[in-house]
Amino acid sequence: MQKVKLENYIEQIRGVSYKPTDLFEKLEVGSVILLRANNIFDSKVNFEDVVYVDKNKVKNNQFLRAGDILICTSSGSKDLVGKAAYIENDLNVTFGAFCKVIRPKGIESAFLGHFFQSQIYRHSISESCIGVNINNIRGEHIDNLEIPLPSFSEQKAIAEKLDKVSILIEKRKQQLSLLDTLVKSKFVEMFGEGNQSNFELVPLYKVSKKIFAGGDKPKKTVAVKDNIFQYPVYANGYENEGLQGYSCEYKVDEYAITISARGTIGYCFIRAPYFTPAVRLITIVPNKECNIIYLKCALQNLDLKASGTSQAQLTVPLFRQERIAVPPICLQNKFANFVKQTEKSKEKIKQSLSALELLKKSLMQKYFG
Repeated sequence: MQKVKLENYIEQIRGVSYKPTDLFEKLEVGSVILLRANNIFDSKVNFEDVVYVDKNKVKNNQFLRAGDILICTSSGSKDLVGKAAYIENDLNVTFGAFCKVIRPKGIESAFLGHFFQSQIYRHSISESCIGVNINNIRGEHIDNLEIPLPSFSEQKAIAEKLDKVSILIEKRKQQLSLLDTLVKSKFVEMFGEGNQSNFELVPLYKVSKKIFAGGDKPKKTVAVKDNIFQYPVYANGYENEGLQGYSCEYKVDEYAITISARGTIGYCFIRAPYFTPAVRLITIVPNKECNIIYLKCALQNLDLKASGTSQAQLTVPLFRQERIAVPPICLQNKFANFVKQTEKSKEKIKQSLSALELLKKSLMQKYFG
């Protein structure tokens, strides 16, 4: 299908320029909500951390309308430039000067909204970004974007199909979030929250075989004794960050929990035997008094104490003294079984989510190239 340039099918509207003196502390009669680049997330707008600007600074065409596409046009991060959100309803809301609205004319707005989420759009914008310290999209970059343009009825049908897949994807994500919430609620129901527990509070060192900080990642592959196991190095608190083929004195050969100790503190993951925690992790190996699944959830409920001025850091001495409730092991096991059943449900949902995301990617490639 032949592609056309967007310039004949859109109107570009610049965001509101304002001074600090034009801002209000709250929404009132003379002010209006103003969205910035941080309010564009995952193809939608959110209303977290908004500002309120003098309504007199806003032109009539700078209020968001149904069918608009709000995009970030300037940012210090190249990854943020070009991110877009489709506006479904008229809003008494405006947007700042580092953003721009693309207002469709003579093209199905939802179809165009999906185009602004496509890989071909992101690739084109990434190549067009200019600026040394800040990346900018100029008006001609958007005007010169090319898009396949089927008939209006086909545009509408394509948009509806992509909408349905997108809605299903969003529902799967919501289901995963609800299951996470269910586990947290079950934990509080059975054991209480924080220090509000009917069970004895015990320092972590009393319910663990060992607690230690990880070491630096070795610069090259080190042979594992007898070449029986490969010890992946986990360099932070996230899952699946292991580097296969590494081993060092910090290797762990039993189930353990790693906790991120710098930056965003407190991410907990259960690790299978035979791994090496790197320097930004603290590892705890529970003893027989603690079910490892229970312990992970208990740690996630703690407000962990950190030290340091320039960068917060969780230290082993502080961590060892953290206190958790230690209910009878039979109750811990009962909770762990509940979590395992929940994880089975989550796995099925994740498989469905992956299939839907693959379908959407395939459809986006088919319709937009």
